[in-house]
Amino acid sequence: MSFRGKSIALVLLLVVMLSGCLGGGAGKSGPKFNLEVYVSGQGSVNSKAGATSIPSDTLVTIEAIPASGWEFSYWIGDVSDPYSPKTEIMMDEDKSVTAVMYSEEESIFFETKDSSGAIVPGVSLMLTDSTGSVTTNSRGFAVVNTTAASTIVTGVMDGFVVEPTPLVVQKGDRISFTLSEGSVPRVSTAELTINHTVFKDTAKLNPFSSAKIREAMNWLIDREYIVSSIYTDHRPLTTVVVPDTFEYELMLDTIEALEQKYSFDAAKAEAVIHAEMEQLGAELVGGIWHYKDEPVEVKFLIRDDEVRTKLGDYIADQLKNVGFAVERIYLNGGQAVPIWMNGDPTDGEWNLYTGGWMVSKNNLSHHFLKQIHTPGSLGRLGEAYTHNPELIEVVDRLNGPFNSVEERKEVLKQSLELSLQDSVRVWLVYQ
Repeated sequence: MSFRGKSIALVLLLVVMLSGCLGGGAGKSGPKFNLEVYVSGQGSVNSKAGATSIPSDTLVTIEAIPASGWEFSYWIGDVSDPYSPKTEIMMDEDKSVTAVMYSEEESIFFETKDSSGAIVPGVSLMLTDSTGSVTTNSRGFAVVNTTAASTIVTGVMDGFVVEPTPLVVQKGDRISFTLSEGSVPRVSTAELTINHTVFKDTAKLNPFSSAKIREAMNWLIDREYIVSSIYTDHRPLTTVVVPDTFEYELMLDTIEALEQKYSFDAAKAEAVIHAEMEQLGAELVGGIWHYKDEPVEVKFLIRDDEVRTKLGDYIADQLKNVGFAVERIYLNGGQAVPIWMNGDPTDGEWNLYTGGWMVSKNNLSHHFLKQIHTPGSLGRLGEAYTHNPELIEVVDRLNGPFNSVEERKEVLKQSLELSLQDSVRVWLVYQ
């Protein structure tokens, strides 16, 4: 692991203090290796200018020298003693090490322990600034030196729950994480997966190729009805950010506004759908939408388990109320995946699918937003997510880095707003 943020100074050791050659050395004709040294924080590393590479089996001595007001903390990389300012490196391959300095006012200090207070090394800490990630060392701590005003950190270790994460941190903070054996709590969600593509058969209209009709599905579906009559142990869900999580509280103002904006309004949904269908060239005949003199039929893949069958039937009834003919296709998961995920969506074999996901409560939303709204995932359906360049750009920006949590909040706000306008998925309920 190396620190490569703006606060990190690169010191490339062309030749460092050579304290000897082991095993007879390789001589002029033997292999030579490069050594790169980075400094996290303020300070330097002793080096001597010279050649561009170091002969194989050379034992190199390096020494970290902290700046005034700083102290040496530890080395990251293959050194003989990671906790001594002066240490050695055996040059048997290209190597890179980082001297980590610490300042009580400028650094962020993390330690990881179990519930008994014993140290736990090897915990990954994911940050939203330019640091990216660090791993706690063999003594169970890590130091981060950042130029960001604030950053979000999430702790991850397989088989353990890390608490408290995620959380906002800034320079000068000292954070202690406690690990306990177990799995991070996950949330079950139900949603409506929508085929947004234009079909190859130009005589067959996919109404959901219209972003406005996809968006209108949020108004057509009554989430409160779903939790009172179908998913009675669930709660309503409007955005990809699940309630009772760090990000939901962080984005509360934005999410509450979106929940209000997209609350059930069948009349509004019908008006939007009517206008868009006419714009697409369809005509309402006898209460049924027609395109090129044929009824517009929605092929609805409905999972055949009890609750999703009820959910699909409810949504199908709502679609009938606004003029669509609906073919209800009841399938189990094994039968549905080859169609909605792996089939060519432009073949016109389906329009809607009753989907569901399990979401980790500690994960930040940018991974899931990227999976759902950008190309390259979820089989051939995911490959087709190229229709909204603005949304793709904003979601990609969520990967960071960010100079502050406020900067990230603004990009996440844009992502949530644009994703609901696009609505290739309509979020319904969670548990």
